[in-house]
Parts: sequence; structure tokens; C-alpha cells
Amino acid sequence: MVGVGMLMLAVSWWGAYSLVRVGTLSSWQLNAFSVMTFSGWVAVLAGWYVSEIGRQPWIVYGLLQTRDVVADHPAGMLLTTLLAYLGVYLFLGTAYISTIIYMATKPSRSLLAKVTAANAASAVPTGGQA
Repeated sequence: MVGVGMLMLAVSWWGAYSLVRVGTLSSWQLNAFSVMTFSGWVAVLAGWYVSEIGRQPWIVYGLLQTRDVVADHPAGMLLTTLLAYLGVYLFLGTAYISTIIYMATKPSRSLLAKVTAANAASAVPTGGQA
């Protein structure tokens, strides 16, 4: 998790430096940003795995049996919890991907300004012809 976070920071600083110094991003940087799209999700999952394994070292190293540390819950409760987690993750994943698609397909403000200026210029009459 920390490694992915540091990589995200390095890529963002690299991009900021290029924008300030050069004024543009190279194709390598744009590809790096594309690769880093889901790195936040990977970092969260990696952190979750590390915390869960770190919480139960006795089970991981075989000093305790899983049945000795698991609470007794009815099957309905487990199914409800699993479906709730799946629903939340499905919602968050869909919202994230929809936002990325929206941001990638909407036109930039500078492009909209050029189109608006071109439309305004073509709508202005050029002479006294009726």
C-alpha cells in the first residue's frame, strides 16, 4: 500500500514538474497516468490484506485453527453481510468507472471556447446585404 502510494505521488510530481517546466506532457507520461488509473484501488486492497493478515498471525502461522477464532454467526447473517459488501463495492466501482469515462469524453473548456467563438463569428452579418 505504501509503495503504490509513493508511486502515485512520484508520477503526479513528475507530471506537475513537466507541466510547469515544459508546459506539456509526453506520451510516456500520459501512458503512465493511464496505467495509474486503478492504483488507488490496488493500494486499498493491499492495505486491507496486510491489516487482516497482520491481525491474525497465529492463524497464518498455524498456531491456532480458524475454527477456534471464528465467531458463531448464522448463515443468513453471513450472506447478508457478503451481499451488502458486494453491493457497496459494485456501486463504488461503477461510479468510479462512470466518472472516468465522463471525464475522458467531455470536451475541454478551451475547445468549447473556440467552438463558441467560431459560432459567434459566423453568426455576425458581414455587410449591409438584406
